[in-house]
Amino acid sequence: MNVAFRKNIEQLIDILDQASFIHCLGSGASGIMAQYAQQRFSSLGYRSISSLAAFLPYVSTKQEQKGDTIDEVCLLFSISGETPDIVHVANYLKNTAIYTVSITNKEANRLAALCDVSLSYDAPSNRHSHSVDMSSQLSAVYIIETLAKKLYLKNYPLSSE
Repeated sequence: MNVAFRKNIEQLIDILDQASFIHCLGSGASGIMAQYAQQRFSSLGYRSISSLAAFLPYVSTKQEQKGDTIDEVCLLFSISGETPDIVHVANYLKNTAIYTVSITNKEANRLAALCDVSLSYDAPSNRHSHSVDMSSQLSAVYIIETLAKKLYLKNYPLSSE
């Protein structure tokens, strides 16, 4: 892990730990990663929800502007960071009190530019067509597992690894 990535992970751990709710959003294979992240956070006792659709009725009441406190977090999963529906959601969330995190394959993309923090893993993309993407999700799994483990250890520091 490089220094900037490690710093972003550590900051995100503190933010996730204090959040009252964690949204996990993605589509396609990234949607499966969103579901997996939601399951990991829920198993640790964090209130979370995942969605495979870019329709987010549960955030429609979050019209207040960002402030000094972070109450909710939205993890947005996208291999390319260019998925139109996910970028649309990030653009909407930009003006709400929800803290946004992009988890993408590349550092520079539209999704990362819209989010409060970006975690990128720089793995080879392997898209063959619009409907066939063989890109590995192992890096996204690693990020999810790292977040879950660090959250667990933050709350149960005497537990063995």
